[in-house]
Amino acid sequence: MIDAVRTVVFVHGVQWERNIMLQGYSDPLCRRIQAQASSTRFRFKEVLWSDVVEPREQALIAGGTLGEIAMGIPLQEIAWLILKQIFGRMNLPVNEALRSTVFTKKIPDQISSGGSLMGKAMSAILDILLYESGMFKEAIQNKVLEALDFCAGEPPPVLFGHSLGSVISLDAIKSRCVGAQPPVYGFVTAGPALGILKRTPIRPKTFATLLKRIEWVNFYDADDFLAFWNPLRKFGYDGYVQDRNINPSEIVFYSHIKYWDNSAIARELADMATTAED
Repeated sequence: MIDAVRTVVFVHGVQWERNIMLQGYSDPLCRRIQAQASSTRFRFKEVLWSDVVEPREQALIAGGTLGEIAMGIPLQEIAWLILKQIFGRMNLPVNEALRSTVFTKKIPDQISSGGSLMGKAMSAILDILLYESGMFKEAIQNKVLEALDFCAGEPPPVLFGHSLGSVISLDAIKSRCVGAQPPVYGFVTAGPALGILKRTPIRPKTFATLLKRIEWVNFYDADDFLAFWNPLRKFGYDGYVQDRNINPSEIVFYSHIKYWDNSAIARELADMATTAED
């Protein structure tokens, strides 16, 4: 009897590249997963959603302010919280004068068009704001659902969400939870943005019940400057998730991207996938 194919679906977080530049982003983790279970037949599927928001981002940046882009006070507070953390890690001054400047001045061309750290930070913030504004939420979630449908079968897939991808993945799981059967067997998050974007996470009650049937493990680095709101148990997820602290990189600015080449995460994904019930 031939063993069933074990499926892992990956969802990336904020990016500053188009899809064509992102293809293969999950390869380092895929290789580690396969090495953890060399005799297992895996099917890996990576979700690419950057092209959904990129044209809109470029149009907004070309002629707008961050205040106009962060439509509404809640989104401005999120943008400012993220920027304060980034500025703090760079030892730059943070004050109300800076806040006023950030939200009222036109975004400089050298930030919006270049490959500088600040330019990348701006692109990352826009990914979050555009998703949370609702403008592209359904279209991006559909990218995840298409991947899950492509990989449909038995045993059910394991879903991995990084950074903003954790929020997108959880929203996709919620939208697909119809009846008593969750759409995935396991859920792994790394450096997730759930703590800041979804502090009242588990609603309605039917979704909470289904989520408890999904094995969920969250990996975070306490020094990760883009995941400073972890562990998730502090933000209402206790009872749904197992938090695990890891140190993917000694360099603070690399921690957030080094989850993609981490043996502990690969081991967890391999274990989940190989133990998924048919």
